[in-house]
Amino acid sequence: MSNEPNYTAVMLLPKGGKQAWTDIMQGSTPVSNKIYTGTPIVMAISTAYADGTRVVGGVLKSENPTECNYKFMWAFDKNGNQYPFWPIDVGDHEDFYTSSLDFSLEVEGVEQEYLLNIVEADS
Repeated sequence: MSNEPNYTAVMLLPKGGKQAWTDIMQGSTPVSNKIYTGTPIVMAISTAYADGTRVVGGVLKSENPTECNYKFMWAFDKNGNQYPFWPIDVGDHEDFYTSSLDFSLEVEGVEQEYLLNIVEADS
């Protein structure tokens, strides 16, 4: 993203969440066999952006959860409808140590720039 973001929000993970979620992503933490493939194992919700957009992110269970699981970030509009086409690309991320993600969405015909800061709770 080359422009200043129109909107900024924070996704708060539990203390130690970046390491714990990375361990789940990389398959070093056991995942219950009661969780279906493609289901979120862990999940967090960002605070709402000023325009009502929300982001939900976490780790999805893969077919081989002892080898790897998948990071995801989904964006929803102010009415709770998910934006199509995976607007937040996390494809190159192999861990959950990212401190921020930027993405753009077309909102009511106008492209808007967003910044999501990912932080851990102090306690």
